[in-house]
Amino acid sequence: MSADAFIRGLMTIDGVYGCMLSHRDGRLVGHQVDNPAPLLALMKKCGNCLETLIQEPGFKILQFVRFQSAAQEHFYVFPVQQYYLGITFRGEPDDQALRAEVSSRLDAVRASKGQ
Repeated sequence: MSADAFIRGLMTIDGVYGCMLSHRDGRLVGHQVDNPAPLLALMKKCGNCLETLIQEPGFKILQFVRFQSAAQEHFYVFPVQQYYLGITFRGEPDDQALRAEVSSRLDAVRASKGQ
């Protein structure tokens, strides 16, 4: 499955209105957002912080970080192997339901690649 196909699939989740995938060094792999540059910079910084925190005792279960804007829009950052996945969400999010849906779709990609 291509990165673009994966992103298009995530866009079908209720409430998701943008999605982007980057290498950990900040190189953009694919996106469906109007202006990826500001979110890409935020995603890289957050992803780097997540990676640092996950190494600390007691933080291994940390799976994502979420920001909320004044306009009630949410931005999630998930570390995914050598990538960061960013998802923009409108509405009242259910963090665990979104995490489970993203995990399920990542598992499907891994299974299709025999990982």
